[in-house]
Amino acid sequence: MANAPIDPHTESSRRGFKSDVSSKNLLGLDRPAPFALPTGKNGLPLDLLEATADTLNILILKVEFQREVPDTPKTTGDGTFDLRSYEQFVAEEEHYIDPAPHNTSYFNSHMEALRRYWYFVSDKKLDMNWDIFPREDSLAFRLPERMSYYGSEGPWNNVIDQLSNFFTDAITFADTAAPEIDFSRYHSVILFHAGSDQQNNIPFISDSYDDFYTGFLIHGEPVPVDGGVYFVGEGLIVPETASQDNRVTAINAVLAHEFGHQLGLIDLYNTMTFLTQVGDFALMDNNGMSVGVQFPDIRSTVGGTLPVYPSAWSRAFLGFNIPRELKEGVNIPISAAALESNNEIVKIPITDYEYFLVENRQADVDTLEPGYPFDDILIGDSLTG
Repeated sequence: MANAPIDPHTESSRRGFKSDVSSKNLLGLDRPAPFALPTGKNGLPLDLLEATADTLNILILKVEFQREVPDTPKTTGDGTFDLRSYEQFVAEEEHYIDPAPHNTSYFNSHMEALRRYWYFVSDKKLDMNWDIFPREDSLAFRLPERMSYYGSEGPWNNVIDQLSNFFTDAITFADTAAPEIDFSRYHSVILFHAGSDQQNNIPFISDSYDDFYTGFLIHGEPVPVDGGVYFVGEGLIVPETASQDNRVTAINAVLAHEFGHQLGLIDLYNTMTFLTQVGDFALMDNNGMSVGVQFPDIRSTVGGTLPVYPSAWSRAFLGFNIPRELKEGVNIPISAAALESNNEIVKIPITDYEYFLVENRQADVDTLEPGYPFDDILIGDSLTG
């Protein structure tokens, strides 16, 4: 979970959420130890497997809250999804990043961007399908409480219990309001909620301290659904927008990062101090979520628009690329990573239990002039919804 320190020894952590990675092993990888590189997949050696994609089924739930009348400064927004027209949004916000209306079509575009990202960085080994509920474009599951009920107004003392109760209430409400949802069909659940998130709250500008943390979360007590025959024990909590406090930010990068936890990847930044450890070279470092893109007609660099490439270890850990082991005294060329035709990783053993992973990162791998990405598909799906 990004930027939310949690003591795993507290009672509330055991009872509610804890910051962790999924143990579902959705990719079916065989490992000799929990964080060792995979040796096979579903009992077969990795190098003997055909290059077919795993397809994960994702359940998307749109969740909002009772409208705040009057609007409270403790949360970003009024508790409901922003359904302004695109033209009104651009005129009032003076940018077009993650624009309204934040409806089913908007979240479908973000999921398509997420799918394309993981399909590419996995070397076409991971694909995904998804269903969005409610299916109606402008409808959402509206909880009976205000957003701040899961913050300062609620009967809970810490962020763990607050998020735990939101997760429980959202899943339970959706299960009741839409009994046609078969939770057992899905490998992952993403709760898109109204408002922004705590990671982008700047207290000295406007302290919306009841905004939720964005993250992948494991629930201490799985939520019963489908008449009690199935249980939901983990999922992603993601806001409709990350922009607030005069800063323009997209949710693409943080969505890709948190889904990395769903796949089993750990954070590569210091989760106690939040200081970067790998930097812009790794999706699972928090600095990787802040890499920005400059647009000619937006006054500042926009963070979170394009998720950076996963590190060599992350790709090897998920079985996307099999490292080539380097023998002592042999010199070999290493092709640039992030090319569609190559994701090469070289493994250099140090001891029986330690090794270096080496890849070739180029600043301008496609040889094109850097600048505004005039890709109609990218802009249409990733940025403008």
